Amino acid sequence: MPEITNDEEDFIKEGEKIEKELGFKPLDGFQLFNGQAHYGVVVTDIDEDKHKAEPDINNIKAYTSAPSPLHVMVDVWQSLFHQSIAAGLSAMGRFMQEAREESGRDDTHVLERMISMLQDEDFAVKFVSNLFSVQPEAIVIGNPNVLANFQVSSYNHEEFSKNVEDFLKEVTENKEEEE
Repeated sequence: MPEITNDEEDFIKEGEKIEKELGFKPLDGFQLFNGQAHYGVVVTDIDEDKHKAEPDINNIKAYTSAPSPLHVMVDVWQSLFHQSIAAGLSAMGRFMQEAREESGRDDTHVLERMISMLQDEDFAVKFVSNLFSVQPEAIVIGNPNVLANFQVSSYNHEEFSKNVEDFLKEVTENKEEEE
């Protein structure tokens, strides 16, 4: 696996080494077209609290430039996954602190229990499952001019069913009148 860094200077030096010492050329030199476009991204998360009449709808809008929407989707998913992992680790830290405070036992005992939990295969499956469960309901990628007014709303299932039923009745009545 190549070394991953967020140090721009090291990254540039590594790229120069790859070209000069190892004989590789940048991939964009092989592409017929190296165009870039601005893409808008709307990430929608819906929190359906059973105690509230309407769910909380949270839209995050961002934009980026890339050669294709596929590149944007990869970047969006990677960002979301990083955020999920960070939130999961933060939650584990809070859990460990609470367990330490509530147990009244010494740190060694709490640490041994936590190590046991982290080594449990079921815990790993649950942890990864939770990472995926917090993914957003929708990710929309496209022309930022079109997505600027993009809105997500919730609907009442019963009201929606009634509206569809009324619409179908109206369509069939109009069709019968035309015949």
